[in-house]
Amino acid sequence: MHRHAFRATIDARLIPSLRLKSMERYFVSRTSAVALLVDARRAIAQQREDKFAHDASHYERLLGEVERLLLDVRVGRVLEFDLEFPSRVHVIVAD
Repeated sequence: MHRHAFRATIDARLIPSLRLKSMERYFVSRTSAVALLVDARRAIAQQREDKFAHDASHYERLLGEVERLLLDVRVGRVLEFDLEFPSRVHVIVAD
C-alpha cells in the first residue's frame, strides 16, 4: 500500500476561520476521494485568487501538489493520504 502525505502549512492569519483540531479519519471510495481532492483544489484556487501576488506562489505550489495527488489517487497509485487544507483529514481509499 502506498502512502502519500500531502501536508500544507497554513498560517492562521491567512485563514482565521480555520481551527486546527484533531485529524478526522475517512474510509472512502476512490470516487469520493477524488471528489474531496477536487474540492480542495477548488478551495486552494479560490484562496490563490483572493491573495496578493507574494502569497500566490505559496498557493500555486499547493495547487500543484493537490493536482499530482489527484492524478495518483485516480489511477490507484495512492491509497492513503493526509490533507490539511481546507480541513485536516486522513483519507484511506477503499477499493
